[in-house]
Amino acid sequence: MIDNTSIREFHYRIAWHASSPYPGAHAGSFSGEGYEFQRHQTLIDNPNPRHLDIHASAQNPFGDFLVRSFKQRGRIPVQVIADLSASMAFKSKHSKSRTMIEFIQSAAWSAARSGDLFALHACSDTIHWDYHIPLKWYKTPPYDQLQELAQASLQGTAEALLDINAYLGSRPSLVFLVSDFHFKPQQLTAILENLVNHDVVPVVIWDDFEQLPVSNGSYFTLQDAETGQVRSLLMRQALRQKLSRVFSEHKKTICHICNQFGRQPFFIEQGFDADAMTDYFYS
Repeated sequence: MIDNTSIREFHYRIAWHASSPYPGAHAGSFSGEGYEFQRHQTLIDNPNPRHLDIHASAQNPFGDFLVRSFKQRGRIPVQVIADLSASMAFKSKHSKSRTMIEFIQSAAWSAARSGDLFALHACSDTIHWDYHIPLKWYKTPPYDQLQELAQASLQGTAEALLDINAYLGSRPSLVFLVSDFHFKPQQLTAILENLVNHDVVPVVIWDDFEQLPVSNGSYFTLQDAETGQVRSLLMRQALRQKLSRVFSEHKKTICHICNQFGRQPFFIEQGFDADAMTDYFYS
């Protein structure tokens, strides 16, 4: 059950101008009642005597009264893409799926607090329309639908992430791509290439136990959550070092690819922290 009282807000910012004519919290591209100076206009073109600039008017060689016009702050679309593939069902000290739900709740609440639009898209090997939350402004987040997502069955692969861009709309959005990012480099590159029209924040949910803290001499069985392939291994020092190296290289690959598309990934390895998400945007 979702505890609405425990949801915490995080603050985000963008490096581009909001294209919505509706007032919001972000720097916009439309003229209006904002604080960012845009240009001078004649009083006839912009009949707003409250913004009359006496000094500029006195220096105007044509003798026109000049007023200041400002850029109105606008709202933006905030969209979350949630990976519901089988690997997201991994659970040890922290549940990946639970952490994902906590992040989505916080994102929805943060968007509502900022006056922004919000949408949720859920994918595995198909797009799960049962959990889809359409893009619009919500006075309060749609907790009932998020509760249904918390009960979702996590299975299959993440192939539908390659197709979700077609449902995000043409307007630039702040997109949170929430997954464990256990993709091949080519697949991750293709996913981000398809989302290039949007400002994508990769949210990587991992668990410390995924790095196989198994003692030397242990005989253990691994199963790929998405393919079902089973393999038995004897943990040796050389194998431990190899697994650790592969995991470290995978993390470096994720960072390298994501940085190429504009933003570094945000890693969640010990539960979601809203303050850490705020620091990500403002550090």
